[in-house]
Amino acid sequence: MLYLLIDRPVQVIAVKIKIIIKGDKVHDIGYRYFMMENAMALGIDRFGAVNLVSDKEVVQTITEGEDAVIGEFCEFARANFPRDAAVDRIDMENYRGCVPEIETFAQFFNIGQTMKFIEGARVVETAIKDESGKAR
Repeated sequence: MLYLLIDRPVQVIAVKIKIIIKGDKVHDIGYRYFMMENAMALGIDRFGAVNLVSDKEVVQTITEGEDAVIGEFCEFARANFPRDAAVDRIDMENYRGCVPEIETFAQFFNIGQTMKFIEGARVVETAIKDESGKAR
């Protein structure tokens, strides 16, 4: 067998896309985790997501990667939603800003979510103390 090796670099076209998901219920249902998990499964190296509010709840993701993979991610976003999501509209547009490495985003995001749990636990703890004080 004869193999011919071509000594030319292969050009991979990277794209950046912003996905804007609007609806009556897209917050507090794990939408950002849902999108991040799929981005990781597709091998996307750069990803970020935030919750925003306009006239509806909004989840905005930004991704950067190989054109074909980002296209697959966009198709996933159009066709799949977390359970309990109420999505009215999904818009996609080119993005020009910086997209964080997905591992960095995941660490930062998990810290923020953990802080929510800690705050919730404090509220529950205070309510329990208040109720136990009333019972005396």
